[in-house]
Amino acid sequence: MRERAPRTIAVRPARVNDVLGTQLSNAAMASALTSIGFGVVEAAELAVTPPFWRGDVTEEIDVVEEIARGTGYDSIPEHRANASPQDVDEGLFDQETLLARRCAALGYHELVTLALQGSATVGAWQRSGLPFWKDPVPVVNPLSDEQRFLRPSLLPGVLEVAARSWPRAGGELRLFEIGHVFRASDAEPAHAHVHEPVVRVPLPPSGAYEIDGVLEWPSLCAIAASADGSPDGAVDRGLLQIKGEAETLVAALAGTAGATKTHARGYLHPGAAGTIEVEGRAVAKFGRLHPRLARAYELPEHTYVFMLYLENLPARPPAVAFRPLPRFPGTQRDIAVVVDEQVEAGALMDAIRAAAIPALEEVGAFDEYRGPQVPAGKKSIALTIRLRKADGTITDEEADASMSTVLAVLRDRFAAVLRGSAQ
Repeated sequence: MRERAPRTIAVRPARVNDVLGTQLSNAAMASALTSIGFGVVEAAELAVTPPFWRGDVTEEIDVVEEIARGTGYDSIPEHRANASPQDVDEGLFDQETLLARRCAALGYHELVTLALQGSATVGAWQRSGLPFWKDPVPVVNPLSDEQRFLRPSLLPGVLEVAARSWPRAGGELRLFEIGHVFRASDAEPAHAHVHEPVVRVPLPPSGAYEIDGVLEWPSLCAIAASADGSPDGAVDRGLLQIKGEAETLVAALAGTAGATKTHARGYLHPGAAGTIEVEGRAVAKFGRLHPRLARAYELPEHTYVFMLYLENLPARPPAVAFRPLPRFPGTQRDIAVVVDEQVEAGALMDAIRAAAIPALEEVGAFDEYRGPQVPAGKKSIALTIRLRKADGTITDEEADASMSTVLAVLRDRFAAVLRGSAQ
């Protein structure tokens, strides 16, 4: 937040009394406002000048609220009135409600942290040796050193609560928070001065706003810590679980789990972090917490987090189209192929889907192996292939032909070989 140029709001005393159901005099209104730092010039209309730090007071109705607050709610008589029709989009409320319920169903407990942070938050990151977010949005008139800036992410606040909760968590801790985060706008740095009226404009996509060079948008952050697990083994089960939970929430709003890509981040383990994309847009990030950060907050090594970019997700889930149950039985084949270590399971599945195999119903990856049974620099990925025909029962010969096509695609695209065959 930074100092703004003074602005004046015209306030009609009759309108104030109509809204509040009072009979306040102009002098009483002015007294209520000046007591909280507002400048007031009395005339037929009140010329009200909010203090520079009150960026939320931009219209007449905002001043009416401040008069009510300054006068005292107890002194305002009860008055029955009819509410006028409102055209308010409840999409963001619906989105938050759906995600909160889904997180609770996954075993997470909701928490609320302050949007204002300070030295203690930065100090924990400094102890870890990892850099904190660069240039968080400062508060001009902080109440204390612990409220010096607006949070750039939900993660620091969630980690602080997790650190306090872990000693009595019984070896398992799952927390989540939905709230707003803030960053300085690239187009207008947060420390610059402006001379135009304050304007709060929704930015595409919905849920994101810009005000005085500060971007604000909703986010979701979840953390899962466990005293058990073996992330150093062939498969990091905790990472797969947190990824699956993030995909579940994404699918609830986007109608698809999205595509997963590896993506390193400073606060996550270098080899255990990724991003989920839908139609080329990042909608979530997940990973195992960086070991240094886990030690700084005295959390277990097996601590995982995921965050959703709520502004990039639909406010409501898509309509579900009816699909009749299949009339004919299908079949399932499991295979394990050996590929280079850099090849991702998602790339294998995308290639199989793109092959347009007529009987292909579904493909999924369920295991990954690195060890003495595969050559150095290689890994084994196990896939489940489900096959079904719409016009009859699939035969063994048809299934074998489809699997031959699958193996040919993987061989041509990734030099994959069936595990156990000559390599």
